[in-house]
Amino acid sequence: MKNYHTPAVNTSNQNTNTNTGGNYTARKRLWRSFCAFTLLFSLFLPFVFHTTALADYTVPSHIKVGLSFGSSAVSKFSGSVSGSLIIGRESNYEFAPDMLLGVSAVNVKKGGGAYLRSAQAFGDMPSAAAKSLEIQKSGLTSFAAYCDGGYYVAIGIFDNIQAAEAAAGVYCGLEFIPYTASLKALCISAGTYNFLYHSESESFAFTSDTEDGYVQIGSRKYRGHIVATRLYSSNIAVINLVSMTDYIASVIGGEIFPSWPIETLKAQAIVARTYMCTTSLYKEYGIDATNDARTQIYSGLQTEFPATLIAAQETDGIVVLYNGLPARTFFGTSNGGVSADLYSAWGSTADMGYLTRVEDPYEDTENIPGGVWSASFTAEELQTRLQNAGVDIGDVINMSVTVRGTDLRVRKLTFYGTKRDYSVTFERCRTILGLPSQYFYIQGDKEVELSPAPAVSTPAPAVSATPTPVPTPDPVEETPIPEITPTPTNPPTDNEQPANPVTLWGTYRVDVTPNSDLPKVTTVSFNRISYMLSLANGQLYSGNVAGNGIKLSAEFSADNSAPPTVFVINGRGSGHGLGMSQYGAKVMAERGLTFDQIISFYYPGTELSR
Repeated sequence: MKNYHTPAVNTSNQNTNTNTGGNYTARKRLWRSFCAFTLLFSLFLPFVFHTTALADYTVPSHIKVGLSFGSSAVSKFSGSVSGSLIIGRESNYEFAPDMLLGVSAVNVKKGGGAYLRSAQAFGDMPSAAAKSLEIQKSGLTSFAAYCDGGYYVAIGIFDNIQAAEAAAGVYCGLEFIPYTASLKALCISAGTYNFLYHSESESFAFTSDTEDGYVQIGSRKYRGHIVATRLYSSNIAVINLVSMTDYIASVIGGEIFPSWPIETLKAQAIVARTYMCTTSLYKEYGIDATNDARTQIYSGLQTEFPATLIAAQETDGIVVLYNGLPARTFFGTSNGGVSADLYSAWGSTADMGYLTRVEDPYEDTENIPGGVWSASFTAEELQTRLQNAGVDIGDVINMSVTVRGTDLRVRKLTFYGTKRDYSVTFERCRTILGLPSQYFYIQGDKEVELSPAPAVSTPAPAVSATPTPVPTPDPVEETPIPEITPTPTNPPTDNEQPANPVTLWGTYRVDVTPNSDLPKVTTVSFNRISYMLSLANGQLYSGNVAGNGIKLSAEFSADNSAPPTVFVINGRGSGHGLGMSQYGAKVMAERGLTFDQIISFYYPGTELSR
């Protein structure tokens, strides 16, 4: 078996990774010769890959990338390889080859149901496949089968197990008994062969026999193996089992331009590798990473280039450490000139001091595509956005930033409506409106005092086989309606001010109405509540005509001005804004800085593993 994940060994923080690429190439040549001379009678040679073992954590040598999984899992798919096809099984990152075929294309579909299975087990898949072809010539649909840890021949599929029981007997000199394959089973066709794979602990997999080969799904080509499993869904999850080096080389080319300085590419390689040592959000699907921005953009050979491969190879095994463990190395295209802190992004107070505000003089935000952006919404559009999120505040009266962090990110955004007010916090401040980042300002909005992040209150997530993810964003928060309670006083006169004046902000339409008891009486809507206003000594007072007044801000002037009907938002940067700015790293390398200097700048307080 090819062992892609070996146990970590305490090596006192010394990198023990060895380059096994040449070993694998040589063994592939040995494999092809072995197949030719022994007809695949013994297929379990120990193809061993090493991991990089460092103190209390392990840098995996191979990972699983989900191409189709979960809701995108498929009922069937087709694939191909360069050279000839090798089919086999994958378990715990180990590939056990079963048979070398003289074809390059393969078709995979769901295969559960009732079959006949040979009572006799065969020594290997080629022997079972030869018997299966013999039975096919008699007009029956047969399969070379790997079932329950052994090789058999299967006939089917039958409508139900009763039909299979009725058909049990001897075919081509071989006794067959009824057999039920669960919903985890797969049917495979390649050339003239049919295969049935059914195992509780192993998944069907295939790869190429060529030295520098690839596997292909659709138009995309990938290094390594394709794994097909139904362990996590009734449909088929399609997974790429690939070496960390090949994965990183593709990620670099998917995230940034391969023509950028090599030191930028190396920095990207290290943060991408470190990120893969700490993420575990998709373990339930049997994968380590997605192939998109949910983890890191991975497109296989399409984004692998000589420069990205060099960057991956020359930084092999290097990760970013914080307090001796891999850091959570988030990164993005643009931080807008200031990187975000962890609290602004997700409301987390975990001990990740390296995810903090960093003034970035290197990022030229104004000249980055999408670095500076703007968006506008009518009140009706805001209302629709909120309703789409399951929130009904009535007609939108206003929208305002109510908390902003010292990293200039919006931490709390409040919507004022005719029914109620509603606030969102942290990342939801951008996602609820579909904005590129939390670094934005609303035209005409009041300034708020910048708020520092609270002190660390939780330890950093431990790095383990299933590391703890960063805490999820706080839920959307509802804001109680601010009540204005008049303070009893004598009616205000031209020379007297009411007790306990309260200042309110914002400008709203004021409708003037005649009243014979006071010089002037008006009504104003503030957060959907109407108040009587009296004009005394040039000031507006709320209360009834008998007195009981509260002084209002001069902003509440009877100028018939209306709340804004179009809200214009101007912003900078993209995404969460945490960690390394890719465009900033580019400029740093152009100015002669090295990958280690880039990383120490964007992740202060960290160090590299070697």
